[in-house]
Amino acid sequence: MIRMVIPIIPAAQMRARAAVRNGHAIAYKAAKQRHAEDSLIALMRQYRPVEPISGPVMLLVTAYMPIPQSWSKKRRLEAVEGTVYHDKRPDVDNLLKQVADCMTQLSFWNDDTQVAEVTAKKVYSVNPGWEIILEAL
Repeated sequence: MIRMVIPIIPAAQMRARAAVRNGHAIAYKAAKQRHAEDSLIALMRQYRPVEPISGPVMLLVTAYMPIPQSWSKKRRLEAVEGTVYHDKRPDVDNLLKQVADCMTQLSFWNDDTQVAEVTAKKVYSVNPGWEIILEAL
């Protein structure tokens, strides 16, 4: 089992951008997306296994989202206590995609098709970041 706590504000996978250059259609990642991936990869690197995990894996991802500064003390307290759900953007599936793509780039596994079981959630926290657990099944 690999457990990572990554102290960086969770960012979602963005859609690929498209353009025409020299008469050819290309797809590329926005600079903001590349920066978010690079930052997450840099912090995840220390946790990667010596050899990629083979076979099916279970991935548990919790995105701890920052509590808005504009909220009242009462609402902030409710968020800390977990009685207010994070039901805003980014979408939980795009957060999960960001983590899975970075883990694939770092060779935690051979391909993200190996992820056979997933649990993902996003909650408010005074300490934004990721908690990621990867376990071979």
